[in-house]
Amino acid sequence: SAQTSARNIFPGVIEKITLLGLHYRVDMDCGFPLVAYITKHSLEQMSLGAGKKIEASFKATAVHVLKSRD
Repeated sequence: SAQTSARNIFPGVIEKITLLGLHYRVDMDCGFPLVAYITKHSLEQMSLGAGKKIEASFKATAVHVLKSRD
């Protein structure tokens, strides 16, 4: 793993990647659904794709909690 000050790190798998204008939506399964929005540069730099095993990391200040639609 790269050096980071992020304290929240979850292993997971990318389920799908969707282009949304200038950004990409990355849907992940980390034992719970997790979504990230990234740039094309980040997508290419990290060689991300559906089915790839990842470690999602983020700082708590970057979290947005949304109510489930269920």
